[in-house]
Amino acid sequence: MLDSLRRLGVSVGSADDIAARVLDDRVVQAEVAHALGETPPLDRNRLRALIAADVVRRRAVNRVLHPRIAAEIFASRASVVEIPLLIETALHEFFPRVWVVTCGPEEQERRLTARLGDPALARALMKTQLRTTAKVPFADVIIRTNSPLADVHSAVEHAAKACGLLQKRAL
Repeated sequence: MLDSLRRLGVSVGSADDIAARVLDDRVVQAEVAHALGETPPLDRNRLRALIAADVVRRRAVNRVLHPRIAAEIFASRASVVEIPLLIETALHEFFPRVWVVTCGPEEQERRLTARLGDPALARALMKTQLRTTAKVPFADVIIRTNSPLADVHSAVEHAAKACGLLQKRAL
């Protein structure tokens, strides 16, 4: 979806990219490691496994990371920011529109497994998030990405126009 918006000339950002940059900071890494009872540096896969398996550890990590990630999101000049945990972190109230992007749980698991290389970890991480059906009531726009790519691009363009994200071109 972000690629579709980029092609349309919309400035975009990603909370996941921000989170990766925040976690690259040695001070933040030390704080996260301390919250987990671990020693830095943190292996990202181990961190994912720890927060997927233990709600107490996940909350401890969230207390360290989420305020920093939110600050960078709000400082961003992006017109659209992809925030997978938008509803879970109650940040949706700070945005004029909420788009829920969905592909269905089976496809979500397949894509996450392809990215992480571990189906068990993908399923465990999915369980830490609200199901899409719980997010839909917050949506101003719903984009289904398990459709043919041309249909996804068309839906994104239509939504971007409706939301006033596309600049009118002079003739």
